[in-house]
Amino acid sequence: MASHHHSLLSFAALATTFSIVLLCSFSLIEALDEGFSRDLIHRDSPKSPFYNPSETHSQRVAKALRRSINRVNSFKPTSSVSPNSPQTDINFSDSGEYIMKYFVGTPPVPILGVADTVNYGDKSFSKGDLAVDTLTLNSTSSRPVSLPKTIIGCGLNNSLTSGVTGSGIVGLGGGSKSLVSQLHSSIAGKFSCCLLPFIYSQDNTSSKLNFGSHAVVSCFGTVSTPLVLHKRPHTYYYLTLEAMSVGNKRLELSSSSASRGSKGNIIIDSGSTLTYFPAEFYSKFESAVAEEINFERIDDPSHLLCYNISDHDIDVPNITAHFSGADVKLNPTSTQ
Repeated sequence: MASHHHSLLSFAALATTFSIVLLCSFSLIEALDEGFSRDLIHRDSPKSPFYNPSETHSQRVAKALRRSINRVNSFKPTSSVSPNSPQTDINFSDSGEYIMKYFVGTPPVPILGVADTVNYGDKSFSKGDLAVDTLTLNSTSSRPVSLPKTIIGCGLNNSLTSGVTGSGIVGLGGGSKSLVSQLHSSIAGKFSCCLLPFIYSQDNTSSKLNFGSHAVVSCFGTVSTPLVLHKRPHTYYYLTLEAMSVGNKRLELSSSSASRGSKGNIIIDSGSTLTYFPAEFYSKFESAVAEEINFERIDDPSHLLCYNISDHDIDVPNITAHFSGADVKLNPTSTQ
């Protein structure tokens, strides 16, 4: 998740991204009544084409932090691109945390893409041609799902934020041209992501992208908070974060001048490992965490809260995010 004020916080692990410049306008003949699910592969998983077996866990974490910093910088506004033009970050090798395989054409040709809930949100743009073809998605529990007459963008003039060109983005955002928006009537307007913490990226377990009836989350302990609608840009999913608790100490986000009285003050961003807070609030939050940890603090190049724990286990305080109508206790694997 990310707020509009970009002070860095070294806790929480929400991340993702898919790919090919998919402007996904669909004309489906039949509804996908039963729902379906797809695997999402973390970019540092052994299943990923970007996996580097020689990297240590610390090196992977450092790269994830750098990607998150680059990510938040890409949200700065630009006046050089028309708001009506399709826009997407197509720097595939250095953006996004999760990738997904899908197929285009008949016979189907496999492509790896980056899945993004904040598609079309940065300074990059792509101009080119549109083609109509069949998009096919494998399902984890049933036969592949084919989506005929899909409009797919082929970029010829691309302005990139940095790095190597990739296939593009499969949009999971709220914009009218995203994949989930164009599938809306066929999946009953429902989709969900189950994203595993970064620490599990080396396991064989996979995160999931769920559509239709498969997207319903009803297990024990499930909580919900409403999306805040009618904010711009429409592609973002806005939530209201009221406070954070460190142990028994509750810190009201409304105490921050940047967020006072603000509904929809934070967005869900599947393409960032880190969570971002207003600078004023983050300073208070960091101090509260530091008061609870009895270990030697060391300097970190990224200016994050960092401790020298050597071979010792660190006792991390309970951290809870208080959304409107929902308290979410964060797992220690997502706060270290």
